[in-house]
Amino acid sequence: MDMQPPDYLYWYRARVMSVYDADTIYVDLDLGTGVHNLGVDGRGLALRLYGIDTPELRGDEKVAGYAARDALLSMLTGADDVEVLRRDARLVREA
Repeated sequence: MDMQPPDYLYWYRARVMSVYDADTIYVDLDLGTGVHNLGVDGRGLALRLYGIDTPELRGDEKVAGYAARDALLSMLTGADDVEVLRRDARLVREA
């Protein structure tokens, strides 16, 4: 997939390391020239997915929250990486 940076001030490529819930992922953020941001604890930088608000994994929404998270995990299967625009992210997949 030939990816050209869009016209954004900040554009980064990132590798998904884990999925917390259906609107929060942890990534290895590629800052270029071999520099990566893995977050404070090294488990990945937490990012919210842009424009997505899903049920939480706790409380009354627990069942729906796990179902939404599982749906995101299935969408990530085959995803090459994500684009990070500022502090929001969106999935990028091969067509």
